[in-house]
Amino acid sequence: MSNFALVIGINQYPHGADQQPLFGAVSDAADFAEWVLHPDGGNVPPDKLHVWTYPPAAAQPGSRLSEFLAAPTAWWNGADVVPDPTRGPTVDEITETAEEAAKRAFAERQNQQSESRLFIFFAGHGVQGKTQTDLEPQTCFLANDYQGQVNRIRGLVPANDLRIAMLAQGFSEVFMFLDCCRLNLVRSNAVVQSLNFNRAPSPDDVRWGAGFAADRNSVAWETPDPNPTRGAFSKILIEGLRRVRDANNTLTAYALEDYVANRIEAVVHPRKQRPLFTGDPGLRALILANGPPIQLGSEDVVINLGGLPAGTQVFLKDANGIVLSTFPAGPVDRRIALEVGRLYSLETADGSVEKGFLHGDDGDRRVDL
Repeated sequence: MSNFALVIGINQYPHGADQQPLFGAVSDAADFAEWVLHPDGGNVPPDKLHVWTYPPAAAQPGSRLSEFLAAPTAWWNGADVVPDPTRGPTVDEITETAEEAAKRAFAERQNQQSESRLFIFFAGHGVQGKTQTDLEPQTCFLANDYQGQVNRIRGLVPANDLRIAMLAQGFSEVFMFLDCCRLNLVRSNAVVQSLNFNRAPSPDDVRWGAGFAADRNSVAWETPDPNPTRGAFSKILIEGLRRVRDANNTLTAYALEDYVANRIEAVVHPRKQRPLFTGDPGLRALILANGPPIQLGSEDVVINLGGLPAGTQVFLKDANGIVLSTFPAGPVDRRIALEVGRLYSLETADGSVEKGFLHGDDGDRRVDL
């Protein structure tokens, strides 16, 4: 499988867009880009990754993203363009870069008989609206050239249209994550300008998944309150992308949805936010990553389940009783990334064995059960 990624984070929009500044979109995009560059994450080669944030992202020195940003992959708008550090990308720059990636994916499929996957991550402002051909509103991401005009709203990227076009033009799989609000356009007669895409039907065997930060006509919150630095959805989403694996080191969209849904309420409390995941085929069949959990250095805890009968199902829970991971007992130690300074517990499915522990500098870094 050949992997590509298109990653955007916009904190600040032009004055004419009339949008309040955000605080976490750039950090969210940078964190997602770090994940897609990891061989046990998205496994995207640098030359197949396109990142554009505004303001420019600051990466940790020595990180994969830091090396990438020193020589970023060009975007496309009739010619190769380096991401402009003074603004976010426009609709044309987003869609034309996506189309160029799809052409490359199509060529690989023709010449090398290789399937291709595209990860799309957009963090910024968003709305729900209809194009002229829509029966139902779709989530639309606000690009840098957003303008709310009377009859036709410009500067929006309709997510469904983008996904359908990418599958029709070359990709075998598309996974899309949008951390943006999904409030309806204020004017009921407003129409979103359609994208100038090839609308040919997708092949029958394509696969796609989408994760939206909030349900329809709902707000996507930033965290923590009152000094936000991250989108709540993105923070938990990328934690899940790094940490959640089954016994075969596989991450499915179903497991990721479960992780995000179980954790987001505590992060945004007392506000409400309900993420939405969907896809075809079902979420259990959509595989986002194959490989061990991505280790986070000092945050790792080693769990030894050798004292239990092999195959015994064990639940790892946080202090609120929320299940963070499920795995069978066996002779091999498990290394799992957990937040330092928090309480956790290991419990068997029947409740006959339970052990709590504090993870961190003043607590346990190895737990035997």
